[in-house]
Amino acid sequence: GDLGGNMGVSSQAGKSRPQTGVVLRDGSEVSQSTGGDVLAEILTGTKAQPVAVLASFNSPWKLEKGPVFDVECRDGKTGDGAFLAVTRSVDGKSLGE
Repeated sequence: GDLGGNMGVSSQAGKSRPQTGVVLRDGSEVSQSTGGDVLAEILTGTKAQPVAVLASFNSPWKLEKGPVFDVECRDGKTGDGAFLAVTRSVDGKSLGE
């Protein structure tokens, strides 16, 4: 039987897929401009009533691609990074509350 792609174990070592809540719209791709602007079309809402949202942010780090990444930029040397996460409604509360 086919065991899947030709991906070596070392490329996945220690890499668990984070639970970001991000669902990319089918057929869309995450992109990054030369100026660092990251653009992703994601789905929010419910499975029965999904809502497409165009999300963007700017990052000095390179956009990571591959099956373990949703929308994530990372500095390979320092480990610094930025990523997109989706949560349920916070009812207008700020991070400080």
